[in-house]
Amino acid sequence: MPRSVIASDLDGTIKARGRPVDPRVVDRLAQAKKAGVTLILVSGRCMKELEELLPLSLFDAVVAENGAVLEAGGKTETLAPRWWASERERLAGLFEPGCERVIISIPREKSAGAALDPSRARIEFNVDRAMILPRGVDKATGLRKALRRLGRGGRLVCLGDGENDLPMFRLADVKVAMKNSVDELKEAADYVTKAEDGEGVLEAMDRFFPAGGPPRL
Repeated sequence: MPRSVIASDLDGTIKARGRPVDPRVVDRLAQAKKAGVTLILVSGRCMKELEELLPLSLFDAVVAENGAVLEAGGKTETLAPRWWASERERLAGLFEPGCERVIISIPREKSAGAALDPSRARIEFNVDRAMILPRGVDKATGLRKALRRLGRGGRLVCLGDGENDLPMFRLADVKVAMKNSVDELKEAADYVTKAEDGEGVLEAMDRFFPAGGPPRL
């Protein structure tokens, strides 16, 4: 039987924004992995930040920078077109780039009037952040690449809370939005948790991946 796959966002999903990861959530995901579930982290953050926030060895693959960077099987790959480097350099001169290697992440309020070439770049929002990405790159494209790299199929369960999770929701067999999600994601979800953030993830795991039993998908 193909393995089930959980693809989850981090901030506002696995953990509350501005707070550390609850060890109970890490333990619950580890139980699912031990039971044969493939785990993929899909985040807008850079790899450096992710490494500081939780044990990435928990995941079979990590999709970082909103789909622009993939780490799987000990190999890290940039998932942006070759021409993006020069375009990013131009855009980086207009903003204050953070730790991201490919995208540019800025406060949402600073995105108004951004001088973008719409044929090459676009803005995707994530609650209070705005991410400038190469056109054609999002969480769904990164997740597809991760699944191909791992050679994994099976029922795909996606967990998220922000607007930038909508693309990967379109790939999912089961779409789970946290209670604290934006309205657009709740409307697209198959299930909206009654609890927020990590507590919502624990709730979803109990519902769809009960400990000691088969997945309920």
